Amino acid sequence: MSPLNQSLIEEVGNILAGSYVSSLSNFLGLNIKLSPPMQTFDMLGAIIDHILIEMSQKAEHALLFDTLFMIEGNRMNGTFLTLFDPDSMDIILERIDKMI
Repeated sequence: MSPLNQSLIEEVGNILAGSYVSSLSNFLGLNIKLSPPMQTFDMLGAIIDHILIEMSQKAEHALLFDTLFMIEGNRMNGTFLTLFDPDSMDIILERIDKMI
């Protein structure tokens, strides 16, 4: 993948992250801040293993969003993974419990 294409994908990820977090923040009535997103290309198992190793000491939960991109009739399915620090995730889960 060319550096330009990789930069494009990173920027799209940044825009999507902002949109998802903004929507989640509005939906839950919380002020959620966003750190720069990361993107990677590899086999799914390798990606998940790396994430779990890095985050296992900090986070017990994650939010996953199914994503579908449509560009000129071409479909690309994906999963948008969000990880929050434990204190923030506790607040999010409490807010969701109150809504249910």
